[in-house]
Amino acid sequence: MWYPKYLVLYIDFLEILKTLSGGALSLYILIGLLANHSGNCDADSLLYMMKANFAERSIEKWITELRKKKLIHYYKSKEEKRFFICPYNSEEYKMLDNDEKDVLRQKYMDWISDRMKRSDENKVIYKFFIIPDTFADYIRDLKPDAIKLYIYCGLSMNLSNGFLTQSLGQISKGLGFSIRKIEYCFAELKAKKLIHRQQLRLNEYSYTYLLPLKINFKI
Repeated sequence: MWYPKYLVLYIDFLEILKTLSGGALSLYILIGLLANHSGNCDADSLLYMMKANFAERSIEKWITELRKKKLIHYYKSKEEKRFFICPYNSEEYKMLDNDEKDVLRQKYMDWISDRMKRSDENKVIYKFFIIPDTFADYIRDLKPDAIKLYIYCGLSMNLSNGFLTQSLGQISKGLGFSIRKIEYCFAELKAKKLIHRQQLRLNEYSYTYLLPLKINFKI
């Protein structure tokens, strides 16, 4: 049986999202979707994939941004080069430049294990949003700002019913976008059939639903 790959973003990623550029977020998502169970992927394979759709200069800028924000760690040896997903908002599992590959792998897995273990104790902090690997197909076509809005909606929505009831003003404050930019990004997400928006009463906020994505699952 072959199981789908996915990236999990926890609720405290919202604090990072507001200051992260859309391009860097897109790269971070791709790293997460390509990563193995210990949170790392081959750097050369990732860069080859990115260069087919983005300028090399932009990719280098996004990598620098992610490394400065301690969201990814670059590991290099004589045999290989790899990107690791860094445990964010965690000093205990902080990745260091002199860490060996096995140490980096273990830190990532311990961080994930720790969050899963604590989720029953504090469900608000460890609320999460799952992004399946099929979302990688949308990254090529969506503008980075639209991707950023999509992730914001996913992290902010009501998990029990799958919709967001924040007004455009609330989203603007939470994401740092102008209302005009939010409206443009919503239109793009609707055109790609990633969301559905519905206003039930005049002059009230709209309900924003995230539509189900296809999941690669084979038996």
